[in-house]
Amino acid sequence: MKCGYAIGEELAGFDDGEDVKEETGWKYFEPWCTTKTTRKLIKGLSSSPTIKGGPSVMTLRAATSKSACIDIPSPYDMKLIELYNPHKIPTGYYDPIPLETMGLILGCSSCTMRGSMVLTGVVDEDYEGEIHVTVNTVKMRNVYLQKGEHFAQLLLLPYVKPMKASDKVRQGGFGSTNLTAALSTLLKEHQKPMLTLCIWGKNFTGMLDTGANISIIRAAEWPLDWGKVMAPSKLLGMDKTDATQTFVNASYLQVYGPDQIVAYLKPYITNIPINL
Repeated sequence: MKCGYAIGEELAGFDDGEDVKEETGWKYFEPWCTTKTTRKLIKGLSSSPTIKGGPSVMTLRAATSKSACIDIPSPYDMKLIELYNPHKIPTGYYDPIPLETMGLILGCSSCTMRGSMVLTGVVDEDYEGEIHVTVNTVKMRNVYLQKGEHFAQLLLLPYVKPMKASDKVRQGGFGSTNLTAALSTLLKEHQKPMLTLCIWGKNFTGMLDTGANISIIRAAEWPLDWGKVMAPSKLLGMDKTDATQTFVNASYLQVYGPDQIVAYLKPYITNIPINL
């Protein structure tokens, strides 16, 4: 089976042994995962709105002078047929957004009530490609959108830049910025609660509520015979600490917390002054 993309009367790319009905004016957008039962069509214009370059998203308007969001219109008439997998809908609008801002792509309550759910997305300041909206349906029926109908919103917000960041401009979209995990924890500015965990009979005391969504253990405390592998990502924002050599345990470890609560962690190991 193959995924495909069709414009107008042509529907190509499927190879699952079944005939596919050709219909004028139907456009198929490749979902993240397509199967025989989840092959879906979206009705719209024959021309593709995804030609590189186009109007800026900042040419769109909000509903009123006091509206918090910019309305994103449907690029053409669409019929969403019970989409079981998220689909990327091209809007025909491009960045850049204003400096020192980031954008959140949100849904409209009116469309959500009808069964069309927009999955939240992030538009970075340095993204210069076409803006797509990820749409799914939550009701077992078709959802119709007319060309120009507002089906999503863009909320612009200020953001704080990380201490270190790449100047590379991106156009890809729908992917992680890179393999770097940004960690901007200032250990000396705030008093945080401490917690002791037991791994394979050895206690590790670390700081809670640091803002990091991963567990990090000091390299000096990590037993040499436990083993470790090079981590797929590095840690930034560690002040003057040398965290360039970052490792991770090869498998999940059984961890015992207070009151013998059991959890499973795959901690990072690097040169930091305290466990996080």
